[in-house]
Amino acid sequence: MMLDDAYANAAYIDGADGFPPRWEKEAEAFRASLGARAQLNVRYGPSDRQKFDFFQPEGVSRGTVVFVHGGYWKAFDKSYWSHLAAGPLARGYAVVRGDGALVTTKDAAQAASALEIEFADGKLSVGGGDAAASPPQSGGPEPKPKPAPKAKKSPPEQGSLF
Repeated sequence: MMLDDAYANAAYIDGADGFPPRWEKEAEAFRASLGARAQLNVRYGPSDRQKFDFFQPEGVSRGTVVFVHGGYWKAFDKSYWSHLAAGPLARGYAVVRGDGALVTTKDAAQAASALEIEFADGKLSVGGGDAAASPPQSGGPEPKPKPAPKAKKSPPEQGSLF
């Protein structure tokens, strides 16, 4: 079964071939306008695509927005979307825009080593294996239960991104 058509958005949009060059130009101008407030291509893993850009607002950040976009799942990279960080930056938020390896086939997904997501209360590893996060093997020690999270005060109202 071929799913190429399911991902071929441009084939159904009049003038679609003009969008990518426009996005690229707008994103490049946006990055240049930030100067030192744009930290580009910060590596977080061994793959050429495991890099992120970090955009800082003027003054102290009110928080951080992590912008996740699949790049049409088969094309483009983070550099095409930098300018979409303008809204959160204008409202005082830092923005992280990262890339990762493109996984477009079953074989590529099976070859992917792991995914790790960090939350306020801990990390979640999917695939690849983290011995501490894996269920105990037969006869092994039972993992210690995690303590209940401490009650936190509600954060101050930070407004809307929109």
